[in-house]
Formats: sequence, structure tokens, C-alpha cells
Amino acid sequence: AEVLNPLEGEQAAPPPPTPLVIARPEEHGFTVLGRHFTLRGDGPEGYWRDLVDKPNDPSLERLTRLIRAAFPDGGAGRVLADVGANIGLTMAAAAPYHAALLCFEPDERSLPLLRHNLTANGVGAAQVFGHALAERDGMARLRCGTNNTATSVLAEAHSRTQTVGATFKDVPVRRLDSVLTERGIERLDLLKIDVEGGESMVMLGAMESLTRDKPIIFTEFNLWTQMTAGARNPLEVLEEWRAAFRHMIAFDEGGRPIPILDQDGLLWVLHTVMTQRGCVDDLILCDQIDWLDRWE
Repeated sequence: AEVLNPLEGEQAAPPPPTPLVIARPEEHGFTVLGRHFTLRGDGPEGYWRDLVDKPNDPSLERLTRLIRAAFPDGGAGRVLADVGANIGLTMAAAAPYHAALLCFEPDERSLPLLRHNLTANGVGAAQVFGHALAERDGMARLRCGTNNTATSVLAEAHSRTQTVGATFKDVPVRRLDSVLTERGIERLDLLKIDVEGGESMVMLGAMESLTRDKPIIFTEFNLWTQMTAGARNPLEVLEEWRAAFRHMIAFDEGGRPIPILDQDGLLWVLHTVMTQRGCVDDLILCDQIDWLDRWE
């Protein structure tokens, strides 16, 4: 795996990384839709404890089913991007064996575990990038959750993130379009985004690829982070996403994908996420929905 240094020329280099100290290294086995894999994590860390002690996040099964339905041939020649990769759980569970995979994770504490977990689970050819994605190239402040790496988030000028219980670090930030161009990658087939309220900014930084390739987007929709880190009205975010893509797909109580067709549908999404899904859920944005016929 290779880490891209995204800053060149006259741009300032990021500070050297602080060595990761894993307080209590642990390995734990997981099973998602018949796929067995083992991850390494930091025992006391909040994100790891949630993974080990709680039931599987339904997002794992949803994304795995989506990838199987979208790429029934195994993904040969496809390009997938995991934005907000953390320690590699998502793609250890879901990545097709024959696709090219780009993983983006700006929190330096997660990078050694991410590389280990990808390699240990047969995804070692993935390219790992130690920076954030947004709508521009440059530098940004990352709010690093002290006890839970899953709460790390870009703190932009407009953000309303809490300062208590967190540290802030300057990190490089890139446009996905810039990274793909520099790497000579001329396609994008699937984009998974989980960046705590910055999902729209990632999409804006990938507009050339989204327009050219029309990839499937699997994105988190989190009311709290949209209102704080994103400083946005969540309903307006839903309206913008639905207007920008031909299809928006949500999930019913049984986990089945359902198209959102109108404003009433958007209100259903908002109400359901708020009252039944703990204020966070997944959405799929796409140009074609033939994969729905192959959903299992």
C-alpha cells in the first residue's frame, strides 16, 4: 500500500505524524453475509469497543449487498473509493476481490491498523491515503475525538464542532478529482463516504468524476454532524442530493432498498432517521438502478 504525499511545490508540508500507541492490541473475528474476517484494533478505544461489543452495524450488510448486486462479475477493472476508511472494517467486509480500492483516512491513529487489516484480509493491494477529501486542495483542521476515532471530523471555518474532549491537528485535504488525475485513474465505479457531515464537500470535490462516470454513492446521512460539522439544515442536504442525482435509495425497516421519489419521500427519510434510526442512516445516490433487481 502506498501513501500519497498530496502537498507539492510551495505548499507547506504537514507536521510529522505522532507514533500510534496501541494501549491494548486486540484481534476479533467478524462475519458479514457469510464472509469471515479478523480485524486488529486498540482495545480501550471507543470505536473498537463498539465493533466488538455491539451487533454488526447494518451498514456493513447493506454495502456488501450493494457491491454484490452492482458488480456480479466480481469487480474486475472497477475502481472503488472508501472515504473515511478508519481501520478498514467496511472494505474488509464488502470489497470485491478483483476491484482496485482507494482508502482515505486522515486520522493518523487509524492508519497503521487500516494498513494491517486490509493486508490481513486480502485487500493489501489497496492504496491508502493519509489525508481528508473535500471540495479543495490544501490544508484543514481535523477535530480528533479523544476516545473514539469514528468521531474525527474536519472542522471548517463554518463548522460548529465541540472543542471539549478533542484535539485539533492540521491535515492535508484533497479533491478526489485531483487524486484520480494524478494517479492516472480514469474511472470511478463506487464511492463510499462516511466523513461526519462533510459528505457534500467530498461530492463537490469529485464532480468531474461523478459527471463522467456516474458512480454509485453509498453515503452516511447523520443529522447531528450535518447540523454541527456541516452547519447545514439536514432537509436542505437531502433536497440537494436528490436534485443532483437521478435516484436516491433509502432502506425500509427490513433493510430493503426503496427509491425516494418525491418531497414526501424526503420527509419520510428525515422523520425515520430522526425517530427510528438514532439520527443516522445510509443512503444510496446513483444514476442507474438495475442493481436493484439483483439485490439479495
